[in-house]
Amino acid sequence: MPSDDDSSDDESAVPSSLLPREVRLPGSQKAVLDAIGDQAKYIGPIGAGSVAKLVHNAAGYTIQAALAALVRDDIVSRDGRRYVVVDSLLREWIARRTF
Repeated sequence: MPSDDDSSDDESAVPSSLLPREVRLPGSQKAVLDAIGDQAKYIGPIGAGSVAKLVHNAAGYTIQAALAALVRDDIVSRDGRRYVVVDSLLREWIARRTF
C-alpha cells in the first residue's frame, strides 16, 4: 500500500504503450498533415484516435446543448454566427471577470 508521503512520479504503473512518444515523420508526410490541419499530433496507439474523436465530439455536443439552453432561456441570443449576452447580470459578471 503506497504511503501518503510517497511523492515520486513512478511511471512504471502506466503501461509503456500509453506513455506519450515522439513520432518522426518524413517531411513530405508531415507537410500533408500540416496542410490538412494546423495541429496534427500523435495521439497514441491504434484506437486512441477514435477515443480522442469521441471525446472531442462529446465536448462539442455539450457546448451546443448549453448554448441552446441559454438561448431558450433568453440569457443569450444568436446574431448570425455569433452569440450575444442579453442578460444584464451575466454580462456584468463576465465584464468583471469574477469567474
